[in-house]
Amino acid sequence: MAKEVRAAVSEYELPLLDGTIHDRTIFAKALSDGFTSLDTDPNGVASLEIRHMAKQIIEGFK
Repeated sequence: MAKEVRAAVSEYELPLLDGTIHDRTIFAKALSDGFTSLDTDPNGVASLEIRHMAKQIIEGFK
């Protein structure tokens, strides 16, 4: 589905972030416990994906 979304958005010539945040069970589990993946597994793949996207967003504002 990510490829289809990227293709659709690219038609509007909008900037896209590099990378994907996958549908991971840790997001739901952490949220149900009142935390984030960064809290529950800071070195996990889900947290890596979140940090990667956050870094790109922050860089976009510089």
